[in-house]
Amino acid sequence: MVEARSVASLVDATLYFVSAGLGLVSAESDVPGYELAIGSEALAGALDAVGESTEGWWSSLTGGRPLGELLDRNRSARLLIALPVEYLRLLRGELRT
Repeated sequence: MVEARSVASLVDATLYFVSAGLGLVSAESDVPGYELAIGSEALAGALDAVGESTEGWWSSLTGGRPLGELLDRNRSARLLIALPVEYLRLLRGELRT
């Protein structure tokens, strides 16, 4: 996280994190402690039990398209995404549009 903050500062960018439990979160936000990771067996089992995908989970969690809304507010913005593949799958629907 130190590296991400350093790079964001260097390029004068706003830093956000993709959270499996909270959605798109500003690095400046206070967040509660929780134990949920996209690659976890607990989440995979829960999603399978209700017939939901990780992409569907993200949509339900965020109520829409938070990345798109962020970019809509600043049309000249550039977006750099660095995530493990499990988290990229969360955003698959948003990244298609």
